Parts: sequence; structure tokens; C-alpha cells
Amino acid sequence: MCPVGHRDLSAGRRAGNGGHGGDAFADQAGLRINLGTFYVLAAAIAESLYFILSEPLLGRYTSTEFNAFVTVLGTAMTLPCLGGLGHQVSAASIGSVAVVVYLGVFPAAVAYLLWNHAMSRLGVAATTSALYALPVLSLLVSLVLLHTLPTPLGLTGGVISLVGAALADSRRSRRPRSAG
Repeated sequence: MCPVGHRDLSAGRRAGNGGHGGDAFADQAGLRINLGTFYVLAAAIAESLYFILSEPLLGRYTSTEFNAFVTVLGTAMTLPCLGGLGHQVSAASIGSVAVVVYLGVFPAAVAYLLWNHAMSRLGVAATTSALYALPVLSLLVSLVLLHTLPTPLGLTGGVISLVGAALADSRRSRRPRSAG
């Protein structure tokens, strides 16, 4: 059963998660578990909690207000890591500092603002089902920018993820819409 009560999406989510699991364990050396796999698992759990806990808050606050709160809270959580930041920044090249600023603004702030806006309009279940398209986007970026091909296991995981997305979307679209 899906934790947010959307039972009709659970088959697609199980299939999609199985595909993501295949992607996580796919390595050039074959199927194996490494420390990075556990980091990905921890990040997936934290992100899932974020999605579930943010839904009621997005009902009370606008996506911009919620994004500002989350960004400030996330920044505050990094304050213990500030030791030596001034020295690091002064020793870094302008290009390195620009890349860090870019990563803080676009993939973090702007992406989460757009994500929160979509969640406030569509809900958690509909918005998160779009995440199953990530394997395809990752494959395209990998091919175009890095000239890297995935392993057969990675490709299989991506296909399973897409099947999960299609299942979740088809079950959601067949569900009768409530009036109002």
C-alpha cells in the first residue's frame, strides 16, 4: 500500500522502484553493492520524507514561501561545516566559485521552487510519478555530454522504471475524478 493512500499507483511505483534498484546496483563491473549505493538509498528515503511531509505544508503556504523556508532551513543545517570557508573561497578560482553559486541557485533553489509549485498544484502522487523519467534523461545526458553508454543492467533498470511510470500514470488517468 502506498504510504500517502494512493493505492492505485502502488503497482507502478513498485515496478519503477525495482527499475531504480537495478540502476543503483548496475556498475561497470557487474551487479554489486558499494558505499555509494547506500548514499543513494539514504537520499531516496530523505527525499521521500520531504515529499510526504511537504504536501500538507503546501496547502498552507505558497510554493515560494515553502521554498524559502526549506532553503533557509537547509542552509542552517550546513552551518557546522563552515569552518575554513573563507580560506577555501579565497583559494578557489573564480570559475570554481561561479560553479558553486550556479549549483546553489539553479539545481537547488529554482528546481525546488518549480517542484514545490508542481506539488502544490498536482499533489505528491502525480508529481513524483514524473521522477520515473529520470533514467531516460540521465541516459541522454550521459550519451551527449559524457559519451558514456550504460551497462545492460542499467538499461534494463531504466526500462523497468519507465514501465513503472506508465503503469502509475495509466492507473491514475483511469481513476474517476471527483467533482470540485
